Amino acid sequence: VDINVSNTSNNNALFSPTGGGVTVPSVTMANDPANDVWLYPTGAVPGLGTTAVDQLAVLKVSSGVCDSINSKANALASTPAVNDLGNFAAAAATIPSAAWPTNLVGKPIGCVNNNDTGSNGYYFYEVLYVQ
Repeated sequence: VDINVSNTSNNNALFSPTGGGVTVPSVTMANDPANDVWLYPTGAVPGLGTTAVDQLAVLKVSSGVCDSINSKANALASTPAVNDLGNFAAAAATIPSAAWPTNLVGKPIGCVNNNDTGSNGYYFYEVLYVQ
């Protein structure tokens, strides 16, 4: 499946009417909507499916938005402690499952605090497909 937001015409493209039929997601809740973009790393989210990698979508957000997401989606009082989850923006980025916050194990949607130098900050995440 092609997850490039610029590819909107192929039948294997997620954001194509003849492919996945999904509309390119909005960045209005981003920390910096003028510059932040959706990223699509992979990683085996503990507690979901098998140990095979899952496809995620992540967007940088503010700490307040992150806390609100975790409160509403996962009944957490605050965002889990910072972890190095890798560089979400790197080509073929893969999130190390051992670093996944224990409060978010088995949660297909939530928000993490990443301290990787390439993707530092708070990120909303949603698992697009589980394997």
